[in-house]
Amino acid sequence: PCRERCPLIRVGFVVNLGDRGWIGGLNYIRNLVNAVWALPNRRLDPVLLDLGQADPDLVAGLAPCERIAVPGLAWTGWRGRLRRASLRLLDCDPVLGREAHRRGIEVLSHSGIVGRGARVVTVPWMADFQHVHLPHLFPVRERTARDSILRTYCRTADLIVVSSANALEDLRGQVPACAARSRCLRFVADLPSGTDPGAPERARLRHGLPERFFYLPNQFWVHKNHDVVIGALERLRDRKPRIVVAASGGGRDPRDPGYLQRLTQRVVASGLSDSFRNLGILPFEEVGALMSACVAVVNPSRFEGWSTTVEEAKSLGKQVILSDIAVHREQDPARAGYVGTDDPDGLAALLVDTLEGFDPREERRHADAARAALPGRRTAFAKAYEDIILEALAARTA
Repeated sequence: PCRERCPLIRVGFVVNLGDRGWIGGLNYIRNLVNAVWALPNRRLDPVLLDLGQADPDLVAGLAPCERIAVPGLAWTGWRGRLRRASLRLLDCDPVLGREAHRRGIEVLSHSGIVGRGARVVTVPWMADFQHVHLPHLFPVRERTARDSILRTYCRTADLIVVSSANALEDLRGQVPACAARSRCLRFVADLPSGTDPGAPERARLRHGLPERFFYLPNQFWVHKNHDVVIGALERLRDRKPRIVVAASGGGRDPRDPGYLQRLTQRVVASGLSDSFRNLGILPFEEVGALMSACVAVVNPSRFEGWSTTVEEAKSLGKQVILSDIAVHREQDPARAGYVGTDDPDGLAALLVDTLEGFDPREERRHADAARAALPGRRTAFAKAYEDIILEALAARTA
């Protein structure tokens, strides 16, 4: 009964809608907010507390929820240093708590903590534990900082959200005491709004791609492992017709700023400029259109918390070629081929087999089935999240 007549619960997300540094994180928030917004008889009212000036491309397709500019919450200047010191020494962030409370936020979700006993309930998100599995990619200082954040969450958060059972096991392994207050929320990717039947073909032609190509929509970060794709294309260099992989995403990994440059130099030196195409950062709708147009989506990543690329492919009914890692197996897309992260020969063979077995009529059948199933999957995702938020509130008032 309360679902029909109780006022909506204001749930705040601290975001930077102008930051292209982690588009996967923004896509995650977009998927979650859109799913909550569309939930029948929803109990939650998502509110975006935006640190910067919104980029139109990054907010495209976002539900029309309330957005409030809060530049004072950016981690810069003396305020940022003071907040870090407070978190480190006192396990609290009174600035964040005060700003959220002023705007009527009852729950801060996926946005850190404010401190034990604060008026605002906190449900932070641990995106992944990459620093545990790939420690060589992180300086000791950053690994220590991530571990410290996790311990602070475990001491002060009302509940903690992770995106996979694999991540939940990692969290329990790091801080066993967290187990009772940790929840797994596997997200479902929405489809780009406004995509019409002609958009995939127009997107393909706009980028000069052949009728049949593969698509790799990942950030150019070192753990995303574009190298193995280039290695596979080197082995297929003399094949006719040539296999083409189009890649898109941000181009600077702060852990390895020269990564994209090295990839580009390798592509040129190997004579693969026509086979490996870097399209740069694309609008959300363009990514969806190219996913629809391609033969299969490729994700060779060495590590994922819960791959947005895979979830988007599932929502479109696309074939996928994936690195054989635990989270990809857990995501369990219907039509997946798996290959080792350091196996360019295996990937080359899988690319050829997938291309030769491609059937446009079968693709349309899978796309139609995925589109029909998406509303139910998205509703289940939103309801699972709503239950977590209601549980956190109930625990506070018990």
